[in-house]
Amino acid sequence: MLSDLDRMIHKLVLGGIFLLPFLPLIVTTPFFFPFITGKAFFFRLLVQVIFAGYLVLAIRHRKYRPQFSPITWALLVWFVIAVLTSIFGVDPIRSFYSNFERMDGVLTYIHLLLYFVVITSVLSADKLWRWFFQTSLAVSLIVAYYGLAQLNGRIEINQGGVRLDATLGNAAYLASYLLIHIFIAGWLWLKARIAGLALGWHFLYAGIIVLHLFLLYKTATRGAILGLLGGLLVTAFLISLRERHDRRLRLVAGISLASVLLLVGGFILIRDASFIQSSPVLSRFATISPEEKTTKSRFLIWNMAWQGFQEKPIFGWGPGNFRFVFDKYYDPEMYGQEQWFDSSHNVALDWLIAGGVVGFLSFIAIFLALLYALWFKTSLGPAEKSLLTGLIAAYFFQNLFIFDNIVTYYFFFTVLAFIHFHTHLASDEPSESLRRPKSKKREAVIPSWTTAHQVGLAVGLVLIVVLFHLSVTKPALAAARLISSIKYSNEGQLTESLASLDQAVTGSPTARTEAREQIIMFAIRTLPQAEVPDELKTKILQITEREITAGLAENPANVRLYVFAANLAHRLGRLEQAAHYYEQALAFSPNKQTLMFDYSAVLMDKGEMAEALAVVKQAFELAPDFDEARIRYAYLAFLTGQTALAEELLLERFDTLAINHDLLLNLYVTEKRFDLVEEIWRSRLAARPTDLSTLMSYAGSLLVQDKETEAIVALEEARELFAVNNEDDDEEAIKAKDTAKEQIDQAIEAIKAGTIEVNVAS
Repeated sequence: MLSDLDRMIHKLVLGGIFLLPFLPLIVTTPFFFPFITGKAFFFRLLVQVIFAGYLVLAIRHRKYRPQFSPITWALLVWFVIAVLTSIFGVDPIRSFYSNFERMDGVLTYIHLLLYFVVITSVLSADKLWRWFFQTSLAVSLIVAYYGLAQLNGRIEINQGGVRLDATLGNAAYLASYLLIHIFIAGWLWLKARIAGLALGWHFLYAGIIVLHLFLLYKTATRGAILGLLGGLLVTAFLISLRERHDRRLRLVAGISLASVLLLVGGFILIRDASFIQSSPVLSRFATISPEEKTTKSRFLIWNMAWQGFQEKPIFGWGPGNFRFVFDKYYDPEMYGQEQWFDSSHNVALDWLIAGGVVGFLSFIAIFLALLYALWFKTSLGPAEKSLLTGLIAAYFFQNLFIFDNIVTYYFFFTVLAFIHFHTHLASDEPSESLRRPKSKKREAVIPSWTTAHQVGLAVGLVLIVVLFHLSVTKPALAAARLISSIKYSNEGQLTESLASLDQAVTGSPTARTEAREQIIMFAIRTLPQAEVPDELKTKILQITEREITAGLAENPANVRLYVFAANLAHRLGRLEQAAHYYEQALAFSPNKQTLMFDYSAVLMDKGEMAEALAVVKQAFELAPDFDEARIRYAYLAFLTGQTALAEELLLERFDTLAINHDLLLNLYVTEKRFDLVEEIWRSRLAARPTDLSTLMSYAGSLLVQDKETEAIVALEEARELFAVNNEDDDEEAIKAKDTAKEQIDQAIEAIKAGTIEVNVAS
């Protein structure tokens, strides 16, 4: 039996477990990446607290010690391989500590394992699990309310646009969360049906499912929605196949299966309908094809991942190190996409990169062990098994198009723990640990604290304190200091901003990546300012150079750091140093055109025009469809006197020389080709007819060609646009229009008087 102290510790551990479902609500604006870091720190802190309490119980009572199942063994093998591949990977620090944007890595894996051990040992009754999932579902309603508020415009969507993200800060993360809770609500509905609860419970869970389906649709996240459809198909098919006793449930499953198939098939048939193409959500699904921008980029990234796997096929590159693969095997056809991917957006491929074949098989083994344990080691009914299999299928499928975050990790390990619990089925009665003994006669002797117990507990608590320091205290302080540095900088307190940055970068390995980049950007902003004291400039430069040197020493293949360092050197006029950094970056990422553009700019400033032309020519030849590369190649050709080549490049693609691009516009101004300048400004004005600056530049392009009358006409026509007040114009908008009309009138008078100053450059 348990002592009063043990009973109190048990309740504290249970309380901590039931606080964890509130994880998605945590948003910490004082921290860098507030939607990610706060949740991770909350999870880590709570896990450490509940594990410390659990450790006391496990040392004193055998009943709390871990039980093993195929799931446990699979997790242990996966964890050991993750640690080994981290140690021997290309960036062990990144693999172990991760960074603020992801909060992944071995530190997170440790906490997930500790969480698995505690929850499987303490949630020892089916009733406790139902309460736990009901708590999580209740929290999901709070998240849903937040999403509805965003939909109604009462709360701003964090990413902008129309895709809801609620308290998760990312539409894809919210979609994953909703997807999981649709299945949780489905399981609770099923349990209510099995238990014969009142119809009110059935309607409650069904209503929550409908609400979450609606919000999932509003996230417009294709991977999660397709994952849901796949999971529903799996669930319905298995229920139809395996359920023998509940004919009504089999009928519902059969109807659901047919409905999903008809829905998908019907959508494919009418995907070109106008109402679908005009919908911001449905159009995302209608445009899915190998040539669609996002889909194409996924295939390109997956091909890069495959090449990276072939280089290190056995043990991989280490967790969190896909960025090195992305840089090295960058496909030039990615020119229209994000230039700094740190994930393949496919969890299976990420593990193929992180751990090679060994890591990938350990990852897949978790799912195989999960399904094996579910179907062959638990006494759950066919319908429950089918529903949980559908959840696993949906989660796995959607992760083929995105990556995990702390919230999805937490829920996946919860599912693992739940199925593990059912492999060691506890009764539906409250566990022994929750009951006080009825009399002293029935109370067993409390285990004594042996020396071994005391030593074990002391060692365990010391390790927890160390873990707390490494995973919570240090990175949390660093995350707060990064935000403080931005605040100080905005307020003009440059000395304080620099001090905060210095404390952040030296405070935690988790902060190093972002803190170093913030330091370099701070230096780029402040060093050119004449009003900044020389003493402060010297200190800024010392810290910046120290961190650049340290970062490149830690990993000489850090292309992104080379680019930041080169940008700083270029701004400071250190052209040789900037060129060296870009050359190093290109050595590790030889096919990235954006690096070539920046490198060519440095070569131009050095006066090495022929070399600059060769660099942009290479960028163009890597992907001739990349318009930016073509324009820059033509621009350098113009500058080096190869006018025929430049015009051929532009006419071949655009059928005109008047390309709306700042480089060409300024070149034409320099060469006094004002007919082309006029055409460019006319196209810009057509796109922004009420932009006053564009209007004045267009009028100027007419004036430099002695077309005063046409310039005045253009200004007068534009003045009429500002004379119209719309119903939704507020006082500020009306005032801005009046100011614009006044400036136009002044410009017209200046033209007539011959006193106007003309500037037609960009």
